[in-house]
Amino acid sequence: MFENKSRTTLIVAVLVSVLGTLGAYWYFRPDPQLALVEEMREQMRSEDMKNMTREQRREFFGQFRKEVEKLSIEQRRQLFANRRNPFRERLEKFFQATRKEQVAMLDQTIQREEQFRANQGNAAPQRGFGNLERAQMGEFRQQVQQRRQQLGLGSSPWGRGGRG
Repeated sequence: MFENKSRTTLIVAVLVSVLGTLGAYWYFRPDPQLALVEEMREQMRSEDMKNMTREQRREFFGQFRKEVEKLSIEQRRQLFANRRNPFRERLEKFFQATRKEQVAMLDQTIQREEQFRANQGNAAPQRGFGNLERAQMGEFRQQVQQRRQQLGLGSSPWGRGGRG
């Protein structure tokens, strides 16, 4: 049937090579949905996001959530695996600091709380920190409350009983 055996072998080898390359690309290529979500996450960190109105940011975050929902559970884990947690980093830094440094950090926290309170008026504070290490969080909040008392200030706007 095939008169030139070497020519046929060459054609088959080229076809297998091309199909192998295409298959490898298809198998190892980044998932387009995951790539889209990662791109959107980078946009959230950009200067453009800071220049958006509150409503535009809310709309963007809503779209981001919809796109994240399209990911598989494993893809979501992969997306958020290396997520930086600034609050946890602050807690770790706090508990590694000297007592004098801790007092300075407590004062900074209190100052931010007072600024927040002044800006928020009577709005109820948002609650919840996810799965943070609750023992450290409790100890930190207790020290903030003690320091507020030392400074002659009322209770924290984040206290359990509401506004103080």
